[in-house]
Amino acid sequence: MNTLFVTGHRKSGTTLLTSLFDGHNEFAVYPTDLSLMYAYFPYYNNNNYSFERKKNRIKKILRKSLKVNLSYRVEQKNLKTNIFISKVLSKLNHKNINNIKKIINILKNEFIKFYKLENRKYFTIKETSSDIFFNNIFKKKDNIKFIHLIRDPRDNYASLKSGIKKHYSKLGEDNLILLASMLNRAKLDFKFIDLNKKIYGDQNYLIIKYEDLIKKTDKCMKKISKFLKVKYSNKMIFSSIFNVKTKSNTFTKNRTTKINSKSLERWKNELSLKEKSILNFFFKNELKKFYKIDTTKKFEYEHISDFYSLVNKRFFFNDSFR
Repeated sequence: MNTLFVTGHRKSGTTLLTSLFDGHNEFAVYPTDLSLMYAYFPYYNNNNYSFERKKNRIKKILRKSLKVNLSYRVEQKNLKTNIFISKVLSKLNHKNINNIKKIINILKNEFIKFYKLENRKYFTIKETSSDIFFNNIFKKKDNIKFIHLIRDPRDNYASLKSGIKKHYSKLGEDNLILLASMLNRAKLDFKFIDLNKKIYGDQNYLIIKYEDLIKKTDKCMKKISKFLKVKYSNKMIFSSIFNVKTKSNTFTKNRTTKINSKSLERWKNELSLKEKSILNFFFKNELKKFYKIDTTKKFEYEHISDFYSLVNKRFFFNDSFR
């Protein structure tokens, strides 16, 4: 069974796209973020930690990603995630615990067997911003396809901003950290598109716009079906987990099983003038290249300098005159 990786910056539609594959009988879909490619790799898979600590770390990641992150989207009573996790952990040993590719393959094989999803064409898994690490892990010969989602950075940040109180503040992120992180990670995500396409080829690396996925879901999924060489099904326009229709993972109260076009151009009403200036300035090239939008005159220099002062004071300034 081939592997299909779905990636892109957080809140760019990776959860939605992955759940659209769920009802199609050619896909075995891992129901939540992999989480291992930022919470385990590349920080724990080394000799600085004991085997038991690394194994416990993987256990903690899988338990939280499957039980906590899924809890608000689908009833888990019949998923038996604890048993599945135990089977994955039983396959870990001193030889494979440091190899993220081998760990992913163990997860893949155990998931397919445990949930009886054999004879599918693709094991489908998502991880945000994992595109930055692909070439460190996978080779072109590995039979892996990649779908990389992009989103207008202004809408992307507006979506993140809407979750500060309910979610990101609990992770220690405020507006400044969230925006600084967005500028760093999303810029890298955009830059790695050309790098990864050069490595894996257009036949293995597909770019999809979040906006197309939302506005033209049927057309977009037909394009993806052609890329993956699978027969298109109208089930691919409905979001589900283990064939159970699921609601969106938006931070607002308006969670729905339908694809919501209200998420488009929300930045116009939800961002401040300063936030718009900063995003227009830093993503000027990406907005022009991918969206044909010219933001050359759509920012104020004082907004950029103010932002720099705040970031520098918070993260980099070292007072050598004390």
